[in-house]
Amino acid sequence: MAALLTATMAAMPVAFLRITGRFGLSWLGDSRDKRYLLAATLGITGLTMVERSVVDGLPPVIAILVAYAAVYGGSPVLPQELQAGLLGRTAFATVRGLLHTAQTGGMLLVLGVQGPRLKSRRL
Repeated sequence: MAALLTATMAAMPVAFLRITGRFGLSWLGDSRDKRYLLAATLGITGLTMVERSVVDGLPPVIAILVAYAAVYGGSPVLPQELQAGLLGRTAFATVRGLLHTAQTGGMLLVLGVQGPRLKSRRL
């Protein structure tokens, strides 16, 4: 029970720290190249996911969660800025609509394939 409480207390600030990532990475995206910034945020996100699985102890976990929250909060903002800069305002909504349609189809496909497999397992 103590481990669950510790994990909950460590993960709770992630929602608040994501706000800094949204504002901070958007601001950096205005002054830096968005492509490299997006690549760095995705790389740091992957690195922190791996580190969370091997790190032991509360202080390193909190440090990893702070880094993860900042880049995870900003990574949804940067692709939209990048698409708007490359495609302009006229095609932006069309491209976003097509991407969301493809994402929805992919999610439904994965749920259709994995849903029955997960249902047969005992959790």
